[in-house]
Amino acid sequence: MMRRYSLYIMFAGVIIVLLCFFMPWVVIDMSAIGGKSVTKIIGIREATRGLNFTTLALIFTITILGICIYLSIKKTPRILRTIIIISCIVGAFSFFLSLNHIATELRPYITVTAGTNSARDPQTTLNFDKVFNLQYGVYGIFIGYVLTFIGACNIPTFDLFTTDSK
Repeated sequence: MMRRYSLYIMFAGVIIVLLCFFMPWVVIDMSAIGGKSVTKIIGIREATRGLNFTTLALIFTITILGICIYLSIKKTPRILRTIIIISCIVGAFSFFLSLNHIATELRPYITVTAGTNSARDPQTTLNFDKVFNLQYGVYGIFIGYVLTFIGACNIPTFDLFTTDSK
């Protein structure tokens, strides 16, 4: 039964990933360390800043979506199974590298702000977990890539939509 709906599971997963690119990924709340700004990082903004890991993740997501549409029209899902699995793995890996890049890129600014505020108030402590908050877009992308991978791994080795006339 799972193999029969594997294309739909893949399609749902890649749609979830694509929608989550338009949702907030990270909220930087400087008020937790005495600052005044709150910044939201959204995936599509990161992807359009230039060629980076977020852009690669978006490109692989769009590739998977295109392949899913192609396979649903051609009714032969087994043909491009390996390409979907590789695109899913590379897209997810690029996504996690982009999150790491965002965190390492912002850490010096957060540390400087915390240092400036701790000079005024020695009781201030730097808790990076309170400043750097993951949002629902990150979790949605993770769930979407997992669904896409599960759907791609369960593609049957025979054509689902062809009938045997023998």
